[in-house]
Order: sequence, then C-alpha cells, then structure tokens
Amino acid sequence: VEVNPLTKAELKELPGDYRKVPIAKINNEQINGSDEIMQTLLQNKFVTHKLTERWSSSNNKTNIQPTTTTSNTADDRMTMTQFTSTDE
Repeated sequence: VEVNPLTKAELKELPGDYRKVPIAKINNEQINGSDEIMQTLLQNKFVTHKLTERWSSSNNKTNIQPTTTTSNTADDRMTMTQFTSTDE
C-alpha cells in the first residue's frame, strides 16, 4: 500500500487499528512492519527461488574485481540460510 507521508489517508481504508507504515498486502493478507514483511516474503517459495537463482547467476558471471584487498571468493558469498538467519 503506497501511503502519502503527510496525510496517511490511505491507512483509513485498511481494516484493523494498525496505522503505521510500512504495510504490505501479500496474498490478500495485510502484513504490518518491515520485519514481518521480509519474513513473509522469505517464506514464499517463488521469492526464495528467484533470490537463489539470481545469486547463482551473478556468482557465475565474470566480474571485474575492485582494487581493494578484499575479494569475492566462494567463502564470501552469502547463502539463503545465512540470509534468512535471525542471528545478528
């Protein structure tokens, strides 16, 4: 739901008492808050498949390495398990 930051008039049309942003509608369900939105998206098989596919294809391409001391080795790549982990 896109909300005007000044009037927030769009929030009045939504069911419930939650009147903060961000709010998303995913599969006809209202999801409140960025953490809950991300968790809901990451539980979706289509989204996780697309993320995994995108990471795999970008890791297979030949990239010009920046001129720094760090390198993008296989050990540096984030996995879906690491991405969805709740550990900080």
